[in-house]
Amino acid sequence: MSNAAKADLANRLLETHGVSYDINRQTQTPTTATPWKVESTATSNRSVFGILDDFKQSQRDGVVVKNTDRKYLVAAKGDDGDFVPAVGDQFVDDTDKLEIINVQIVRAGASDVLYSLHVRV
Repeated sequence: MSNAAKADLANRLLETHGVSYDINRQTQTPTTATPWKVESTATSNRSVFGILDDFKQSQRDGVVVKNTDRKYLVAAKGDDGDFVPAVGDQFVDDTDKLEIINVQIVRAGASDVLYSLHVRV
């Protein structure tokens, strides 16, 4: 099985057995003459499939991993193609809007298969 096929398989499994989540990313466009000023802000939305793979109680130290933090595994490939979540993106689980504070990539060769997202309220 090729590495790209592994990523496709992970996506199919998470699409079938997981949940659909939204990731919102805000992109700011600076003005030309004054690049430190924001001219406009656009929000893009991507849907990803994943599961809640929460932290164990022994991993919660109150500083690096707070009691309300969560960990999600999401597929690297989706119907919209590849999408890499980034620190600062907003992760939406039902009505909870969480901030992504860390992204770990699970790879097979050069292909991204899964992303492990550390999110915080």
